[in-house]
Amino acid sequence: MDYRLGDIDGKIKIQGSDNGTATFSVVSPDNTSTDRVITLPDSTATLATTADVPSSITDNGDATAITIDSSENVQIGTTSGYGKVTIEHASGINNGLTLSSSSATANGNITGIQFSQGSNVTRPRAAIFAESVTSQSVAGHGADLCFATRGAPDGSTISTSDEKVRILSSGGITFNGDTSSANALDDYEEGTWTPTLGPGSGQSYASQVGTYTKVGNVVHCWVDLSLSAVGSITGSARILGLPFTPVSSPGIKPGSFICQNLNLPSGHKFTAGVYAANAFLYIWEEDVPPNGGVSQPGGESKFTNNSAMWGSFSYIAS
Repeated sequence: MDYRLGDIDGKIKIQGSDNGTATFSVVSPDNTSTDRVITLPDSTATLATTADVPSSITDNGDATAITIDSSENVQIGTTSGYGKVTIEHASGINNGLTLSSSSATANGNITGIQFSQGSNVTRPRAAIFAESVTSQSVAGHGADLCFATRGAPDGSTISTSDEKVRILSSGGITFNGDTSSANALDDYEEGTWTPTLGPGSGQSYASQVGTYTKVGNVVHCWVDLSLSAVGSITGSARILGLPFTPVSSPGIKPGSFICQNLNLPSGHKFTAGVYAANAFLYIWEEDVPPNGGVSQPGGESKFTNNSAMWGSFSYIAS
């Protein structure tokens, strides 16, 4: 290779060849043990010292985009942070971190984050990934968000078959690789409802409490209904005010109740349950065996001013 050293227009020029890349060594001083090799690329780039290069990468030279501090922590959009990587951005779902796959138009394409522990970083034990459910070339495309974990270290890495939870793009949560929307848990709710004895007027209550938990389409209810005045009841007695309308089938959804201070014949008792698609509880009067039989009490004659009904029941919401 032809090396040239000369003074051209007041500048010192070192030329390794007419084209290509040249390297040369700078011999270390006596108090060091390592020579330095400088590579001169065939480009217009400028060699700079560490004094010339800041510890950050700037956007158009007027705002800090990425900062790497002395502890090798990375801050994006800020000069201070917490942990190895901090990203600061303006409020908005489109201003944060974006992961993208090179197969962006494929149905079933995977884009995700993996988690490792210890020194074996090549075999992650957990992952969060998005799986496209329609081609992204189609209007209204979507993706499911999946969570995968792996148990005993069997020598293999995490994969989509290790999926434990999936949030469907259509709404709802499925488990252990199930992708069917029909099996998705699509609702969880806790709340209160106000039970009343009726239909009628003039009732007052010492206690009037209703609570419920709804898991998917199944509603679990609890009721505490204690009278201080029975008032008047028109027609068959009912407990009104269910939080959700039931499905029509199965027709009878019985509950479990304890009652006191009722005007009932010896051996009779009250119970209650949901019937068909009615958003109230039917009250049934049961006769003991061997007579058996169930009837609906009419009016207020079977109640007193201090009657009480406590119970629980479940039904499927429409």
